[in-house]
Amino acid sequence: MQTGGYYAKPEMRPTESYRIFNTWMGDPAKMLQLEAFLEVVEEDQLLQHVQTTGAYLQSGLERLSSDHDEITNVRGLGTYLAFDCHSSEARDQLISALRLNGVEAGGSGELAIRFRPALVFGPKHADEFLTILETILRSN
Repeated sequence: MQTGGYYAKPEMRPTESYRIFNTWMGDPAKMLQLEAFLEVVEEDQLLQHVQTTGAYLQSGLERLSSDHDEITNVRGLGTYLAFDCHSSEARDQLISALRLNGVEAGGSGELAIRFRPALVFGPKHADEFLTILETILRSN
């Protein structure tokens, strides 16, 4: 398993411990946290969960894109998905509407709305989102 690291001359070494820090290095306890994280991912089969949920969500988005011209270019891997709107203004309006309906959404680039949900995001959450998105698209 690759984690991370850095190189520095001895004179650049901090005089106090834990002065160089990121998520997985700079603190020996981070290796223990990483090990626990990886155990949960494996034991709870989160990779398979993400793949199944992502395929379900992507299929729903593709269905909506075939019914509504407002969304195109559905793409992604697992639950890391995105789609494009026909303009940045339309994208921003859709993000605002999603937020007004309880969905935290974010844009990417000029046209895209992207998804980066938690690992526990499942098909029932995808259904909730797709229902909200479809309701918004129908109202436009």
